[in-house]
Amino acid sequence: MALPTFSSPFYLRCAASRTKIELKLTSAQLEYLHQYYTIDQSPAEEVFYELGQQWKKDDFKFRLDLEQWFFCRRMADWEERERCQAMPRIAG
Repeated sequence: MALPTFSSPFYLRCAASRTKIELKLTSAQLEYLHQYYTIDQSPAEEVFYELGQQWKKDDFKFRLDLEQWFFCRRMADWEERERCQAMPRIAG
């Protein structure tokens, strides 16, 4: 299955979702997630559970938010790669 094109509303919804989640996090938590993402873009479910316990936000909704954040971050990276590949075609 092909991913949506970069002009798709899917990416806009994903970006909005990621922003809402980031507003719920402290700057230290957000920095940690960005650093963790550079190591592992698709962590196992246990990682979300451990982060919830570590940050004393051990509930199901918080773990879903973390999972959604990682997914949307991967989609943002995908969109960026797609845009970069499209630039020569648009310019040419």
